[in-house]
Order: sequence, then structure tokens, then C-alpha cells
Amino acid sequence: MKYLGLTFAAVIVLVWVIIHTADKPKAANIEPIQQEKLVDQEKYFPYSENALSNSVRNGKTLLFFAAGNWCNTCSARDSELSKKANVLPNDVSVLKIDYDNDKEMNRKYNVVTQHTLILLDENGNEITRWVGGDLANLLEKLKEAKA
Repeated sequence: MKYLGLTFAAVIVLVWVIIHTADKPKAANIEPIQQEKLVDQEKYFPYSENALSNSVRNGKTLLFFAAGNWCNTCSARDSELSKKANVLPNDVSVLKIDYDNDKEMNRKYNVVTQHTLILLDENGNEITRWVGGDLANLLEKLKEAKA
């Protein structure tokens, strides 16, 4: 009986040691927020009235991107814009519109297919539009429109 008590106590101590000395998950290395990253986030974001008014107030040229969640072309462009927003001109804001659910914007700008891009002037008037293409194509279209 004496050995049973000692064995039980040893097991309890062993469990306590394992629990308290085991490798605990370490906090992820979080890099400090850099101003450049904040600027990038201001170049591409989901459409909202607030985002639109902020972009207009800041004198940004607006590019609407009508995207469907199910659309492979839209997903590829969304991923590319999210990762490479820093290559967009500083005076451009790309606002992603939910093609499937934002019927008002689709009607207002006559969007009839997903992955449509519409460049607007400071008064909200259409400058040009196109469908599809990658980031290089988008940058070329912006350059052409400003020429």
C-alpha cells in the first residue's frame, strides 16, 4: 500500500512537470507596422460609401473592380491586387465591388459581367472600362487613360 501511494504521488508530480515545462505556443513574430504597408492598404479595398467618400476627399482616381466570389479570374486579380497594391499609382484607389450582391452599383455603372473594371474621374464620370486582364494590363490601361 505504501508503494501504491508513492507511485501515485510520483505520477502526479510527473504530470505536473510535463504540463508546466512543455513547449508552449510562442507568439508569432509580428513585424512592426510600416507606413508603406498602410499606404498599400489604402489603394485596394472593398467598396463602401465610406471608402468611396474617403477616396474622393483625398483626390484619388477611382477604379471600380466588379468581382464575383465564384469567378476564377476575379479571384486571381483580387489576390494579385492584395499582394501587389504597392505598384498601383499613389493617386488611384481600387474599390472592389461585390458583383453578385451590389445590384445598385451594377445598375448605376451598367456592369453586366464580373471582372469588369471601370475608371472614373473625380466627378464619378466614366473615363474607360474593360473586362479581364492581369495587373500589368490594369497598369497599362491606367497609363493610357492618363495620357
